Amino acid sequence: DTVRKPYYDLNKKFFAFVNDNTNLFACLRPYAEVGIVFDDLAAKSDQGEALDLTIALAGRGITYDVLTEERISKKNFDRFKVLIYHDVGKISNNEAGLLLDFMTQGGVVIAVGDIGKYDSLYHLRAFTSNSIWPPVKFGGGQVVPQSVGSGKYIYVPAGFTNITDVTSWITDRLGRSPGMFPTLSGEALSRMRAAVWAGQKRVVVHLVNYNAPLGLNNGNQVATLENLEVKIKLPDNFKPSKVNIYSPEATSTVVASLKENSDGTTSFVVPKMRIYSIAEIK
Repeated sequence: DTVRKPYYDLNKKFFAFVNDNTNLFACLRPYAEVGIVFDDLAAKSDQGEALDLTIALAGRGITYDVLTEERISKKNFDRFKVLIYHDVGKISNNEAGLLLDFMTQGGVVIAVGDIGKYDSLYHLRAFTSNSIWPPVKFGGGQVVPQSVGSGKYIYVPAGFTNITDVTSWITDRLGRSPGMFPTLSGEALSRMRAAVWAGQKRVVVHLVNYNAPLGLNNGNQVATLENLEVKIKLPDNFKPSKVNIYSPEATSTVVASLKENSDGTTSFVVPKMRIYSIAEIK
């Protein structure tokens, strides 16, 4: 089939690349500065809001990881600087305590909707001076920031979609602009995606350029990026010496240099990228 053959050939080439570089895909955990916790998202409106939120964050080069109920723990919370809770109506007293501890230690919780309105037994919580939760009264129609220890609890009404404010709150917590791609703007930035993984004394950054047309025979229309700067906050006490850049579209590995920035981030440059590249920092 001459129509499907290019797809078969491309799949074969990609999976051959994966098989040759399994260390770039295995034995790693997600690494991000923002954690997002969703409810079961039964309503289509909630699904749309959640999707809009993740697209907006990714389109600004902000790395995030999604936490399910089974992954709620102090160990997981400690991985993040900011937690976004989206319309999670039920949380246990244990989870509420973990959130309070997270904020006391300097973390920021952005609460979209009445987070933790019910406990694990679906008992309705009330806002009183003696209650463990919530930090602010439920049902407000306006954004309410509340200091908790060294951190902050930011209540926003359900249906809140002002991603500019969300980004500014994240920026305030990190003390810097959180975007990973300072040289990109407009459509090129909104169509760039990054997934960051860490483990085994290395950080692996998967980069995907979605600024490409769909369909056959469109390869010459891909907007190739040159000298793409990638800026990332590396884990504490991680002192890398080099970065290797791989791609199934390239014939050889590129060794790039690392630059430490004054805001505590580290940068490197991908000389040329079409659709998919992987940077291994070690």
